[in-house]
Amino acid sequence: MADVMGLFLDVYTRRARLYPALLVVLPIAMPLVAWFPPPKVGWGALLGIAVWSGGAMLVTQISRVWGKAVERDLFEAWGGIPTTVLLSHRGNANTVLLAQRHRKLRQLLPDVVLPTHAEECTAPLAAAQAYDACVTWLRSKTRDHSAFPLLFEENCNYGFRRNLVGLKPLGITVSGISLLACLLTVCIDIVRDSVPISPVLVVGLVLSLAFLLAWLLWLRDAWVKPTAYAYAEQLLATIDQLEADQR
Repeated sequence: MADVMGLFLDVYTRRARLYPALLVVLPIAMPLVAWFPPPKVGWGALLGIAVWSGGAMLVTQISRVWGKAVERDLFEAWGGIPTTVLLSHRGNANTVLLAQRHRKLRQLLPDVVLPTHAEECTAPLAAAQAYDACVTWLRSKTRDHSAFPLLFEENCNYGFRRNLVGLKPLGITVSGISLLACLLTVCIDIVRDSVPISPVLVVGLVLSLAFLLAWLLWLRDAWVKPTAYAYAEQLLATIDQLEADQR
């Protein structure tokens, strides 16, 4: 399956967008297999048709849109975009490191005026715009995955978690439906007595319950924050490499 997906989707899209979407629909797969066994239904052929007809691209777009939607709320709850916060005087307790980064950014971007602490307090919106300009420039200069592998890794980690949390309402719905479907089918099999309970159905029951609990208890907004700041720190760490390359 990974090889087939690789023909259509790049590494980031698969890891950050496709995999969260697949985790959402995974619980419903087990009862479907129990109801419609593979010998009766060509699941491989159906999967191939879905991929070739754009199904993979569709689910990645849904994952991205829902992830981006929740991202705005996350940034607001955190007090701003992590990269912008870490470039600000209020968001970085390490004043020495912050001064070094500002000095190097002034050299890299002479047209961008980075504010002092007092100027940031006086005009916070203008300061945020200056920091955003720096972050946008850094992203444009660090798109080469081979040159910045650690940054790419952190970006994938953050995108995966953000999109998974964005898909949380759908994940809860699918897991709940799958759990109810499995319970209903097991009850029917018990009443019929003559039909043995499918092991696949039991696995589906356990899997659906596990996923539902994970969506409700584990996959919270706070789960995304560490990876967001890890990516932000790694992006700002590229300032040193870019500054050295400019010499």
